Amino acid sequence: MSGRINDEDVAYIRDRAPIDEIVGDYVFDPRAENPFFHYRDIKWIRKDVPRSAFDQDLLYSLGAATTVCQIKRNDAEKRIRAMAGADWQLLPITNGSGPPSGDDDESEN
Repeated sequence: MSGRINDEDVAYIRDRAPIDEIVGDYVFDPRAENPFFHYRDIKWIRKDVPRSAFDQDLLYSLGAATTVCQIKRNDAEKRIRAMAGADWQLLPITNGSGPPSGDDDESEN
């Protein structure tokens, strides 16, 4: 989610979240069709994860992203990778990896 090779990326399309893994370096191709001058090669992990598969705190963090970024809050990446390993089933929150009990600084996203 930080934009490095082997990171996972999430973007919403309506009620589904496509999940991909970045597998290539940044490319700028001035001959490409607008607006696709800038790109990175990806590998699709799954194109249709239902929004209902994510806990609300993850939806808040993922919905706040306006570009490719690494979401560190509430162990988001670890939890999403675990969901992928469990066929995108919502997993119980354990070991303090869930929503905070008090106020949290949004700047950690």
